[in-house]
Amino acid sequence: MSETTEMIKMLTADYDRCQQQLHGEDSQFWRRTYVRTVFSMIEAFNQQLRQKALNAACAEKEGYNISRILLLQDVTNRVRKNGSIEEEELRVPFVNYTAFILRSLAEESETDAAFFSDNGWNEFQKAVDVRNRLTHPKKKEDLTVTDEDLALVHEALRWYANAMCHAMGNKDFWQGHDEF
Repeated sequence: MSETTEMIKMLTADYDRCQQQLHGEDSQFWRRTYVRTVFSMIEAFNQQLRQKALNAACAEKEGYNISRILLLQDVTNRVRKNGSIEEEELRVPFVNYTAFILRSLAEESETDAAFFSDNGWNEFQKAVDVRNRLTHPKKKEDLTVTDEDLALVHEALRWYANAMCHAMGNKDFWQGHDEF
């Protein structure tokens, strides 16, 4: 089992625990934990999808999108003052990179990325704002997760799961590439 798969398994268990607690002891602690867990789970899935998209982008075919391949490698290079090359972690905002990974996966597997026209994409972005507010609070109220916030996060996860399934929806492509 890969490290990413193990992370997803652990985070899914955390998600299940949060769901149980929210149906029982619905407290702000469990609401904040739920939001953080959902986005940790999405980030873990992003890593797995990023690797699949990279493998698909590098697969033998007529043309390659070099920019896509470089960005999917999750690292960037820079030239230092002495002319040597230094590798560093690629830093792209979460929303942008999530969209890039899903679009890359869809396009590489010859699937339309129509899921971005779904209102769920807007809800996903609003839910990220909730996560950012909790992660970088400026005032006490920033730590409160409302019922509306929970609904946004739930919708974000629903949209992401559907987008992920849609992006990988070309069964013929994936069956022909066992190495992915």
